[in-house]
Amino acid sequence: MKKQIILLTSIFIIGFLFVGISRAQEDQEEASPSTKATTNDEKVQLLKDKLATKVAELRESQKRGFFGTIAALTKTSFTLVTPDETEIKVKFDEDTLIYKPGTNSTVEGTVADLKNTETVAVLGLFDEENKSHSAKVILLQEDIRFVSGTVSEIDTKAATLTLKTNDDESMLIEYERTTNAQEFDPEEKDLVKSGLSRFEIGDRAQVWGTPDENDVSNLAASRILRMPQELFVTEDVAGTSTESSPSATPKSSPKASPKATASEEE
Repeated sequence: MKKQIILLTSIFIIGFLFVGISRAQEDQEEASPSTKATTNDEKVQLLKDKLATKVAELRESQKRGFFGTIAALTKTSFTLVTPDETEIKVKFDEDTLIYKPGTNSTVEGTVADLKNTETVAVLGLFDEENKSHSAKVILLQEDIRFVSGTVSEIDTKAATLTLKTNDDESMLIEYERTTNAQEFDPEEKDLVKSGLSRFEIGDRAQVWGTPDENDVSNLAASRILRMPQELFVTEDVAGTSTESSPSATPKSSPKASPKATASEEE
């Protein structure tokens, strides 16, 4: 009888332990998918963070600025023609900031200020593949014009120069305090600072400036490059001396050159 009781008790204990182990295994199996899911979520979030960082870097690298002339203007876009004739599609919206030149400083503008042939600078995100630009800022520029020609008149009191262009037109150049003037120095072989007092009739000049609203033949110079007439005369004289040197006598040529030069300077 005792043996039977001991046997039944042993069976009961073994069964209880088996059930406990089974439940523990089930609990472990139930916990495993959750752990895996958590690990997967972390990996996904890590990939998202890396992707967001890459996108931010890419957008940063796409920030570009361009300068050119407006063409084919619509309500939401225009074609920007750059100085090298590249055409870029520029898109803008109500969030795009527009600025224009004011009397003393730059002031805020509107879409209505955008016009074909206007010169602008645009800042924003550039799509290299599609050659399109999403403008964040549009800066309207003053109408800058370039002319070149020969100085025919100088009025130091009025601070003006008159240029005879290659098209035989006369342009009145207004020399202002803010005008940036340079000239080519043949000795330095570089550009050096210049000024209105340095100009002489016969000099050649290249001028960048803003035309007068009432008279397009008047130009307020923002930059002037003076090319002294000596640059061109020297070339001619050098050519003549080179051609005439074989017939010149050895005795007279060394003495004649210094005297002639001195008299010309006087």
